[in-house]
Amino acid sequence: VVVVGYGGAGAAAAITASESGAQVLILEKAPEPGGNTAASAGAMRLPNSAEKLAVFLESTSFGAIDKEMAALFAQTWMGLEDWFTSHGAQFTAVKTSNRWVNAFPGADALDRMMNMNRSDQWTGVGKDLFAFLAGVVDKRKGIEVMLQTPAQRLIQNPASKGILGVTALKNGRSFNV
Repeated sequence: VVVVGYGGAGAAAAITASESGAQVLILEKAPEPGGNTAASAGAMRLPNSAEKLAVFLESTSFGAIDKEMAALFAQTWMGLEDWFTSHGAQFTAVKTSNRWVNAFPGADALDRMMNMNRSDQWTGVGKDLFAFLAGVVDKRKGIEVMLQTPAQRLIQNPASKGILGVTALKNGRSFNV
């Protein structure tokens, strides 16, 4: 499995693919990993209902996702807290205000916030979240990371339109994966 980008989403995708038995290659264009996650506040909303969350996702996508996709995304999101716990994360989950509660249907599904815990007893930021994910990546066998290696384009089967791989650039030379 090739993962393009080594921020929080890329790290989670690589971990999940590796746990499913795949050999994983992460391509990251930057000289340092972390992406937007490392520069973010690092807080994650935790839902209390997959059904309400699916309604919220549909309403906030303005037609970009259908009911089936919203339901799948919501069901996956419901497992966020367990996923982090199963990987050894230390975090704090607290009730929080919800500015969307009257703006979008289903917004009341997002009433808690999760932040990584730090050794100094403060709750964490995106840098702490990414450091945790990168630590899990580092412990997994079968995940290779290539920094300063931007993906250039997808390689597509012209007949089926299926994605076969990616062309990337490393030290001025293109290569296919």
